[in-house]
Amino acid sequence: MVETGKRLELPCEIENPESGVLIWKHGAKILATGTTLTSKRNKKLEGSNLILTRVSDADAGNYTCQVAGEEQVEVVHAVTIIRPPTVDIQPGDKEISGEKGQPLPLSCRVQGFPQPTLKWVFTDMSGHRKELTEFDNQNEIKVQPESGLTRADVGDYACVANNGIGAPVNNSVRVNIRYKPEVLDGTAVFLSKVGGDAKLECSFNAYPTDGHQFTWHRVVAGSHAEHEADASAKEEVTNDERHEIVTDAKENTLTSTLHIRNVQETDFQKYICTAQNELGDASHETELSGLAYPMGMQTAHHNQPGSKLGLSWSVKSSTPVKEYRIIYREINDTHEGEPKNITITEDGKEFHADSKNGGVQVYEKTYVFDDLRPLRNYSVVMMAHNDQGWSRETQHRIFMQDARTAALNGKNGKSSSSSPVCESHRPLVFFSSILVLLCWRRRQLPECL
Repeated sequence: MVETGKRLELPCEIENPESGVLIWKHGAKILATGTTLTSKRNKKLEGSNLILTRVSDADAGNYTCQVAGEEQVEVVHAVTIIRPPTVDIQPGDKEISGEKGQPLPLSCRVQGFPQPTLKWVFTDMSGHRKELTEFDNQNEIKVQPESGLTRADVGDYACVANNGIGAPVNNSVRVNIRYKPEVLDGTAVFLSKVGGDAKLECSFNAYPTDGHQFTWHRVVAGSHAEHEADASAKEEVTNDERHEIVTDAKENTLTSTLHIRNVQETDFQKYICTAQNELGDASHETELSGLAYPMGMQTAHHNQPGSKLGLSWSVKSSTPVKEYRIIYREINDTHEGEPKNITITEDGKEFHADSKNGGVQVYEKTYVFDDLRPLRNYSVVMMAHNDQGWSRETQHRIFMQDARTAALNGKNGKSSSSSPVCESHRPLVFFSSILVLLCWRRRQLPECL
């Protein structure tokens, strides 16, 4: 066996060359008689040996060396041509696109000898590589033949062939899905302060991104933000001395950033960012706020005499937080108790810069309750106060759980709701007293109560 393009020597050793005439044949075709070649294409004689200087597919077959005389002697060489695989993937473009929700056929033509094995490999846009084993040795595949194309199918599809001759070879095609913009970043609130700078950003997945357009609108103060179809409820924001809009398109992602310099009170509004390509558009509503933003709260049992329950929370703010207000009440299935208010002054000891926005500080605080009744349910609302005023109240719900069951489940009566700033206005906290269980364990129930 010999690869195409290689040199091959076919020996023919003769003890008495004068005893007859040397003849070389390829099948039935005579190649040489004596020292004369009848076919010189990529062939030559070296003594009695036949040299194929550059083997091609046409050189496969049987080669016979004969000495014609009183006694005919011959040697036969069977030449098999082996070829490394070649791969031709169709459609032949390096990048193709299909419609969202529709199947997309891909085919791969593989040649080589011995017959190559074939596999398909998919690499998504994040670089994650996956072998599509269900398509092993299949020349044709359909991307998502049942449910149709989705964004998860975007990436590189490679057809890989291997027959042991040289290294495996592959050919690939980039598959894109055509779809109108879809919101990628659900940021709800951005923080800034009067006199400072602000940066609002929105991101969308879309394809194609060529020829895309972005628009920003400010919701007019006093209008209803939900009435986006009402042109009078919003006004377009364009580039001027205080506003700069920067857009970017990378791969299948569209991003637009609205920079606001020297923020004014009137800038603290809701904004609508709209992205558009040739297939349609999508909008995302966000807000610029100067108020503090509670991110999340959770309850925690304190291993101290009396076994009191603590409330911990985090708040983001672009100006110093001055104080907090906690409103809590006992609740059950039939009524709610009278609310109790607590005001806590911020001492400025526990805060750090936000990792994504250096102009925003993250404050962390804990308060320990000392008047909660055992086996009762409570709802809690917390607000924070900065230079712009009081933040919005956190939404409250009921979290009902028997304290003993909570401890047996390893929960210790904890309840938490963590909602990152810029994603939700709904940090929640609900908790139950666990004092009875702790006292029951110590056999000191009368003393605790």
